[in-house]
Amino acid sequence: MSGLDTAQPAVPFYSTVTGTVLAEASLDAEYWWHNVRKPVLFEDAVRQVLAAGVNVLMEIGPHPVLRTYLNDCLRDAGKDGRVIPTALRDDDDPRRVRGAAGQAMVAGAGIAWPVFFPSAGALAELPNYPWQREATGTR
Repeated sequence: MSGLDTAQPAVPFYSTVTGTVLAEASLDAEYWWHNVRKPVLFEDAVRQVLAAGVNVLMEIGPHPVLRTYLNDCLRDAGKDGRVIPTALRDDDDPRRVRGAAGQAMVAGAGIAWPVFFPSAGALAELPNYPWQREATGTR
């Protein structure tokens, strides 16, 4: 089972094969072989995610069939949270993904701002009131 390059995940990877977070880069060919042959431990993996303090969950797929199960897991854990779909059946408009990202931000998901804004911008002095045409230079 060679030819598959693996790397350490950049974020914790909660496996539905093991029901736990994978501690090291073990997403090799053997892992994926087990992924299609072993029972899915979806609930176990989601419980681990919730126990880690995550309460904003995003379902990536063309039909959000897991949304109900994710909401059930939130309820069973006694946690408030949000489940956000990225697409709906017969509606895969790319704007849905941007909208889902916006919903995640509003719901309180952590944002890696440096990814979007890698360098500091210049501050601009703005007028204190909308009818002023120039900044006053005071804050």
